[in-house]
Amino acid sequence: MQINSNNYPLVSVIMNCYNGETYLADAVKSILSQTYKNFEIIFWDNQSNDNSAFIYKGFKDKRLKYYYAKKHTSLDCARNVAIKKAKGTCISFLDTDDIWLKDKLSLQIEKFKNKKINLVYSNYYILNQVTTLKKIAYKNKLPEGIIYKQLLKNYFDQKTPILTGLSATYLYRCPREHFTPEGKSFYDDIHGAPCGHFVVLCGYDDLHRRVVIADPALENPLSHDSYYKVSIHRLINAIMLGVLTYDANLLIIEPKGVECKPS
Repeated sequence: MQINSNNYPLVSVIMNCYNGETYLADAVKSILSQTYKNFEIIFWDNQSNDNSAFIYKGFKDKRLKYYYAKKHTSLDCARNVAIKKAKGTCISFLDTDDIWLKDKLSLQIEKFKNKKINLVYSNYYILNQVTTLKKIAYKNKLPEGIIYKQLLKNYFDQKTPILTGLSATYLYRCPREHFTPEGKSFYDDIHGAPCGHFVVLCGYDDLHRRVVIADPALENPLSHDSYYKVSIHRLINAIMLGVLTYDANLLIIEPKGVECKPS
Protein backbone atom coordinates (compact mmCIF):
# COMPACT_ATOMS: atom_id res chain seq x y z
CA MET A 1 0.00 0.00 0.00
CA GLN A 2 1.54 3.31 -1.12
CA ILE A 3 0.62 6.33 1.00
CA ASN A 4 0.33 9.85 -0.43
CA SER A 5 2.60 11.77 1.95
CA ASN A 6 0.92 15.14 1.24
CA ASN A 7 -2.17 14.09 3.19
CA TYR A 8 -0.39 12.50 6.15
CA PRO A 9 1.65 13.92 9.03
CA LEU A 10 5.42 14.06 9.17
CA VAL A 11 6.89 11.26 11.27
CA SER A 12 10.21 11.88 13.03
CA VAL A 13 12.09 8.61 13.40
CA ILE A 14 14.54 8.85 16.30
CA MET A 15 17.68 6.72 15.92
CA ASN A 16 20.07 6.86 18.85
CA CYS A 17 23.43 5.36 18.06
CA TYR A 18 26.50 4.42 20.06
CA ASN A 19 28.84 2.13 18.13
CA GLY A 20 25.97 0.58 16.19
CA GLU A 21 27.74 -0.14 12.91
CA THR A 22 26.91 -3.87 12.75
CA TYR A 23 23.26 -3.62 11.73
CA LEU A 24 22.95 0.11 11.07
CA ALA A 25 22.74 -0.11 7.28
CA ASP A 26 19.89 -2.64 7.48
CA ALA A 27 18.05 -0.47 9.99
CA VAL A 28 18.25 2.64 7.80
CA LYS A 29 17.27 0.68 4.67
CA SER A 30 14.16 -0.58 6.46
CA ILE A 31 13.08 3.02 7.08
CA LEU A 32 13.80 4.13 3.52
CA SER A 33 11.77 1.14 2.26
CA GLN A 34 8.62 2.25 4.09
CA THR A 35 5.49 2.63 1.98
CA TYR A 36 4.78 5.71 4.09
CA LYS A 37 7.14 8.33 2.72
CA ASN A 38 6.53 11.45 4.81
CA PHE A 39 9.20 10.97 7.46
CA GLU A 40 12.53 12.31 8.64
CA ILE A 41 15.29 10.44 10.45
CA ILE A 42 16.86 12.15 13.45
CA PHE A 43 20.15 10.30 13.86
CA TRP A 44 21.72 11.08 17.23
CA ASP A 45 25.36 9.98 17.32
CA ASN A 46 26.17 9.50 21.01
CA GLN A 47 29.92 9.92 20.38
CA SER A 48 30.43 6.62 18.56
CA ASN A 49 34.01 5.64 17.79
CA ASP A 50 33.24 3.02 15.13
CA ASN A 51 32.05 3.45 11.52
CA SER A 52 28.48 4.39 12.39
CA ALA A 53 28.72 7.98 11.13
CA PHE A 54 30.41 6.88 7.89
CA ILE A 55 27.71 4.28 7.21
CA TYR A 56 24.83 6.64 7.96
CA LYS A 57 26.23 9.51 5.91
CA GLY A 58 26.60 7.12 2.99
CA PHE A 59 22.83 7.29 2.49
CA LYS A 60 22.01 10.28 0.29
CA ASP A 61 18.52 11.37 1.20
CA LYS A 62 17.40 14.83 2.31
CA ARG A 63 15.14 13.27 4.94
CA LEU A 64 18.17 11.97 6.87
CA LYS A 65 19.46 14.35 9.58
CA TYR A 66 22.67 13.79 11.51
CA TYR A 67 23.57 15.18 14.96
CA TYR A 68 26.69 14.54 16.99
CA ALA A 69 26.37 14.69 20.79
CA LYS A 70 28.56 17.19 22.62
CA LYS A 71 28.99 14.56 25.33
CA HIS A 72 28.12 10.90 25.77
CA THR A 73 24.90 10.39 27.76
CA SER A 74 22.56 7.58 28.76
CA LEU A 75 20.02 6.39 26.20
CA ASP A 76 17.06 8.10 27.86
CA CYS A 77 18.85 11.46 27.96
CA ALA A 78 20.03 11.04 24.37
CA ARG A 79 16.50 10.32 23.20
CA ASN A 80 15.11 13.37 24.97
CA VAL A 81 17.70 15.61 23.31
CA ALA A 82 17.11 14.01 19.90
CA ILE A 83 13.35 14.54 20.19
CA LYS A 84 13.98 18.30 20.52
CA LYS A 85 15.42 18.22 16.98
CA ALA A 86 12.31 16.57 15.55
CA LYS A 87 9.90 18.52 13.35
CA GLY A 88 7.31 15.80 12.96
CA THR A 89 3.80 15.59 14.35
CA CYS A 90 4.45 11.96 15.33
CA ILE A 91 7.52 10.44 16.99
CA SER A 92 8.75 6.91 16.37
CA PHE A 93 11.85 5.09 17.62
CA LEU A 94 14.08 2.59 15.87
CA ASP A 95 17.27 1.20 17.42
CA THR A 96 20.29 0.59 15.21
CA ASP A 97 20.04 -3.20 15.64
CA ASP A 98 16.36 -3.45 14.66
CA ILE A 99 14.48 -3.30 11.35
CA TRP A 100 10.93 -2.47 10.32
CA LEU A 101 8.55 -4.27 7.99
CA LYS A 102 7.77 -2.03 5.02
CA ASP A 103 4.16 -1.21 6.07
CA LYS A 104 4.99 -0.47 9.70
CA LEU A 105 4.50 3.31 9.55
CA SER A 106 1.54 3.28 7.16
CA LEU A 107 -0.42 0.83 9.33
CA GLN A 108 0.31 2.72 12.54
CA ILE A 109 -0.35 6.21 11.15
CA GLU A 110 -3.72 4.97 9.94
CA LYS A 111 -4.67 4.32 13.58
CA PHE A 112 -4.29 8.00 14.44
CA LYS A 113 -7.32 8.87 12.32
CA ASN A 114 -9.17 7.92 15.49
CA LYS A 115 -8.73 11.13 17.51
CA LYS A 116 -8.95 9.22 20.79
CA ILE A 117 -5.68 7.39 20.02
CA ASN A 118 -2.43 9.04 21.10
CA LEU A 119 -0.05 6.09 21.21
CA VAL A 120 0.37 3.06 18.95
CA TYR A 121 2.64 0.07 19.53
CA SER A 122 3.01 -3.38 18.02
CA ASN A 123 4.24 -6.91 18.39
CA TYR A 124 7.62 -7.84 16.93
CA TYR A 125 9.68 -10.72 15.60
CA ILE A 126 12.87 -12.06 17.17
CA LEU A 127 15.37 -12.88 14.41
CA ASN A 128 18.10 -15.50 14.71
CA GLN A 129 21.06 -14.16 12.77
CA VAL A 130 22.61 -17.61 12.42
CA THR A 131 19.61 -19.68 11.26
CA THR A 132 17.66 -16.65 9.86
CA LEU A 133 14.56 -18.06 11.58
CA LYS A 134 12.13 -15.71 13.26
CA LYS A 135 9.52 -16.11 15.97
CA ILE A 136 6.80 -13.80 17.19
CA ALA A 137 7.57 -12.21 20.53
CA TYR A 138 4.06 -12.41 22.01
CA LYS A 139 1.59 -15.05 20.80
CA ASN A 140 -1.46 -13.66 22.57
CA LYS A 141 -3.39 -10.62 21.37
CA LEU A 142 -1.79 -7.45 22.70
CA PRO A 143 -3.91 -5.23 24.96
CA GLU A 144 -5.43 -2.05 23.58
CA GLY A 145 -7.42 0.89 24.87
CA ILE A 146 -6.67 2.29 28.34
CA ILE A 147 -4.24 -0.45 29.30
CA TYR A 148 -2.04 0.89 32.10
CA LYS A 149 -3.93 -1.04 34.79
CA GLN A 150 -3.60 -4.26 32.81
CA LEU A 151 0.10 -3.67 32.17
CA LEU A 152 0.80 -3.05 35.86
CA LYS A 153 -1.26 -6.04 36.96
CA ASN A 154 0.76 -8.32 34.69
CA TYR A 155 3.76 -7.59 36.88
CA PHE A 156 1.88 -7.67 40.18
CA ASP A 157 0.40 -11.10 39.34
CA GLN A 158 3.95 -12.40 38.93
CA LYS A 159 5.08 -10.83 42.24
CA THR A 160 7.27 -8.33 40.39
CA PRO A 161 7.59 -4.94 42.12
CA ILE A 162 7.98 -1.69 40.18
CA LEU A 163 10.14 1.21 41.32
CA THR A 164 8.87 4.53 40.02
CA GLY A 165 9.53 8.22 40.34
CA LEU A 166 6.53 10.52 40.61
CA SER A 167 5.28 13.89 41.80
CA ALA A 168 4.91 13.56 45.58
CA THR A 169 3.13 16.92 45.66
CA TYR A 170 0.34 15.53 43.48
CA LEU A 171 0.27 12.06 45.06
CA TYR A 172 0.09 13.38 48.63
CA ARG A 173 -2.29 16.24 47.76
CA CYS A 174 0.02 18.53 49.68
CA PRO A 175 1.24 22.11 49.08
CA ARG A 176 4.53 22.81 47.34
CA GLU A 177 7.67 22.70 49.44
CA HIS A 178 10.15 25.49 50.03
CA PHE A 179 13.69 24.69 51.16
CA THR A 180 15.85 27.02 53.23
CA PRO A 181 19.62 27.39 52.68
CA GLU A 182 20.06 25.16 55.75
CA GLY A 183 18.17 22.35 54.04
CA LYS A 184 14.97 22.60 56.08
CA SER A 185 11.66 22.43 54.25
CA PHE A 186 8.18 23.79 54.86
CA TYR A 187 4.99 23.96 52.85
CA ASP A 188 4.57 27.13 50.82
CA ASP A 189 2.48 27.19 47.65
CA ILE A 190 3.71 30.68 46.76
CA HIS A 191 7.48 30.27 47.07
CA GLY A 192 7.71 26.49 47.01
CA ALA A 193 8.20 24.02 44.20
CA PRO A 194 6.64 20.62 43.39
CA CYS A 195 8.68 17.78 44.84
CA GLY A 196 9.56 14.41 43.38
CA HIS A 197 9.83 11.10 45.18
CA PHE A 198 10.44 7.39 44.57
CA VAL A 199 8.05 4.65 45.69
CA VAL A 200 7.63 0.93 45.01
CA LEU A 201 4.42 -0.37 43.45
CA CYS A 202 3.87 -3.82 44.90
CA GLY A 203 0.30 -4.96 44.36
CA TYR A 204 -3.26 -4.26 43.25
CA ASP A 205 -6.47 -4.34 45.28
CA ASP A 206 -9.12 -5.56 42.82
CA LEU A 207 -12.00 -4.98 45.23
CA HIS A 208 -11.26 -1.28 45.74
CA ARG A 209 -9.37 -0.81 42.46
CA ARG A 210 -6.31 0.64 44.14
CA VAL A 211 -2.58 0.15 43.77
CA VAL A 212 -0.58 -0.91 46.83
CA ILE A 213 2.41 1.37 47.42
CA ALA A 214 5.48 0.84 49.62
CA ASP A 215 6.76 4.31 50.51
CA PRO A 216 10.25 4.79 52.02
CA ALA A 217 9.11 8.07 53.57
CA LEU A 218 7.70 7.10 56.98
CA GLU A 219 6.34 10.59 57.57
CA ASN A 220 4.16 10.59 54.47
CA PRO A 221 0.77 12.34 54.57
CA LEU A 222 -1.21 9.30 53.38
CA SER A 223 -0.42 6.66 55.99
CA HIS A 224 0.94 6.06 59.47
CA ASP A 225 3.40 3.54 58.02
CA SER A 226 5.11 2.73 54.73
CA TYR A 227 2.18 0.99 53.04
CA TYR A 228 -0.99 2.53 51.62
CA LYS A 229 -3.31 2.32 48.60
CA VAL A 230 -4.17 4.94 45.99
CA SER A 231 -6.40 4.94 42.93
CA ILE A 232 -4.61 3.93 39.76
CA HIS A 233 -5.70 7.14 38.03
CA ARG A 234 -4.11 9.30 40.70
CA LEU A 235 -0.97 7.18 40.59
CA ILE A 236 -0.63 7.44 36.80
CA ASN A 237 -1.17 11.22 36.93
CA ALA A 238 1.50 11.52 39.63
CA ILE A 239 3.93 9.48 37.51
CA MET A 240 3.23 11.55 34.39
CA LEU A 241 3.78 14.78 36.31
CA GLY A 242 6.99 13.27 37.63
CA VAL A 243 8.08 12.54 34.06
CA LEU A 244 7.50 16.17 33.10
CA THR A 245 9.27 17.70 36.09
CA TYR A 246 11.90 15.17 37.15
CA ASP A 247 12.41 12.81 34.18
CA ALA A 248 10.90 9.97 36.23
CA ASN A 249 10.43 6.46 34.87
CA LEU A 250 9.33 2.98 35.88
CA LEU A 251 11.98 0.40 36.76
CA ILE A 252 10.92 -3.24 36.70
CA ILE A 253 12.73 -5.24 39.39
CA GLU A 254 13.16 -8.85 38.26
CA PRO A 255 15.46 -11.69 39.28
CA LYS A 256 18.17 -12.43 36.76
CA GLY A 257 16.94 -14.62 33.89
CA VAL A 258 13.24 -13.96 34.58
CA GLU A 259 11.11 -12.16 32.00
CA CYS A 260 7.63 -10.86 32.67
CA LYS A 261 5.41 -11.18 29.61
CA PRO A 262 1.93 -9.80 28.95
CA SER A 263 -0.82 -12.28 29.64
